[in-house]
Amino acid sequence: MRPELVLFDCDGVIVDSERIAIDVLWGDLQSFGLKMDREESYELFKGGTFRKAGEEAQRRGAVLPDNWADAFYPRLYNELGKGVPLIPGVFDLIDKIESAGIPIGIVSNGAPEKMEITLKPHGLFERFQGRIFSAYTYGVSKPDPELVRIAARHFNVSSVNTAFIDDSPSGCKAGRAAGMITIGFAADTPRHALRPYCDHVVGQMNEIAPILGLE
Repeated sequence: MRPELVLFDCDGVIVDSERIAIDVLWGDLQSFGLKMDREESYELFKGGTFRKAGEEAQRRGAVLPDNWADAFYPRLYNELGKGVPLIPGVFDLIDKIESAGIPIGIVSNGAPEKMEITLKPHGLFERFQGRIFSAYTYGVSKPDPELVRIAARHFNVSSVNTAFIDDSPSGCKAGRAAGMITIGFAADTPRHALRPYCDHVVGQMNEIAPILGLE
């Protein structure tokens, strides 16, 4: 079924920024006493907010100053500002969806400032202006389905007629709970971690257009 709306997660779906961001986070939290290897941090923090990552790190023994998050963001933004590539094939998919007259939005647990840094060099921040829905703006984050529901309501499209693409279990849980056609993007996530929450799981962007009825 061709959807009436397509929503994309940002990090790991549009821009290949997930590992860069979590590597910076992991290194920073290690300096405050977090004992965890790189891959474990990736699985634990993928798809979440950095504030929640800080809370989880504290539960695991890290001792963070009260201003940790405020000090962390400039370090992260400096690293992302060095350049973040697009996910291969995503530009073609976006063009194909919009050429079919289907609106697109971005729904992310990331901050608007971070999305501006990663999307703007590719012309996508301006292209999606007014159609970016951040957990930091609305005070609710995936896996809570309300964030993706807010985006669907903005377009006046029902959740059941919306397709949502995410690369994390938390994001896919949100799409599934909202009743959306949920597509798990497994290029850098184990398929088995996404499959329970998805209608489809793909490894490349060029697999998505046929699912959306565009080919």
